[in-house]
Amino acid sequence: KNAYKIYDHYYMPILEGYKEVLEENGFILYETPVDLVQKEGQSYTEYKTAINTWLNSGEDIYFDTYINEEKGIFVKLTYSYEYGNIIEIYLLNEYKKISVFGIIYKARHLYKAVAGGNMILLLDLGNTNLYCGVYQNEALLCEYRTHSDVFKSSYEYKKIIGDFLTANNLKVEDFEGAILSSVVPALGNTIKNAVEALLRKSCMIVSKNLKSGLSIKIDNPSELGSDLVADSVGAKYRYKAPLIICDLGTATKMLVLDEKGNFVGCIIFPGIKISMKALSNNAAQLMDTSLIAPDKVIGKNSSDSINSGLIYGHIEMIKGLSAKIEAELGYPLKKVITGGNSILIKDHIPADYIFDPSLILEGLYRIYMKNRKEDD
Repeated sequence: KNAYKIYDHYYMPILEGYKEVLEENGFILYETPVDLVQKEGQSYTEYKTAINTWLNSGEDIYFDTYINEEKGIFVKLTYSYEYGNIIEIYLLNEYKKISVFGIIYKARHLYKAVAGGNMILLLDLGNTNLYCGVYQNEALLCEYRTHSDVFKSSYEYKKIIGDFLTANNLKVEDFEGAILSSVVPALGNTIKNAVEALLRKSCMIVSKNLKSGLSIKIDNPSELGSDLVADSVGAKYRYKAPLIICDLGTATKMLVLDEKGNFVGCIIFPGIKISMKALSNNAAQLMDTSLIAPDKVIGKNSSDSINSGLIYGHIEMIKGLSAKIEAELGYPLKKVITGGNSILIKDHIPADYIFDPSLILEGLYRIYMKNRKEDD
């Protein structure tokens, strides 16, 4: 399970400094084939096709993350709109992130789905997206996002989720059960019914009726959204308290876990995309943009100016509020960014913010395991 390979495209001095740490934790470093270097005159489409053919070759599957808490290392293979494929190395004991940019990686591990092996379907239903994942034996096998649509039927969602499982060569009979977090009351039962019809197993709903292990110290604990509970449980498990968890979705939420692991409150403000829509809908001469961070903060055209405000402004808001949270509590906190819009800021926010887009799936899995029946 801990045998990994990373194929490095370029010579990276920054990677060399951590080569021993990676190798001690089961990583093997290789160079990519020379013919995958983009050739003069080769179109970007042709280049990407060659890369994807290579990435998808072989029988093994990709992995997203590797963590060894005892040795204090967390490695994330991810994608940056600006830099392409990157490796992010987090040294947990130092709260430090080292990003290796501009590489093409082929990451394989020996852990695969095992037939008949107690898979768990995890679903996070938000106002914008339905985020699905499959866990088996403590590992995330695959994930998928689709738009939330209150006008779709349970039959349509059964097909959407079924197609996701089929595309990943997973069989419904290998699933033990499912768990759903929903902040869309009008759609929650539709998704639950779709999942139960597909798997022929019950689907847990994250609510006050389920054990989470999270101590909630706010005025009215029942007000806390199930997605925020799952985020907090996942972050507490992966990184330990104290924590600031920044979940960038339709709204941006900053969740605070104190040094004892208690949920002590949060901050909520409009998300990046909803802010853009509010701006374009209410300002006649401003339009939607591509949401790509410009090279400079000072924009020289409308698109760059709007992107700068939306992305860099959002980052500064998170940084400023994080500083106020730490000042209010009187001690430093580890910081994690997650949620569907976190990819828009992750390459521009300070290195002490850990990017973990699948955090909520970890939380849902932990809640499921805490509430499962031994005879299921």
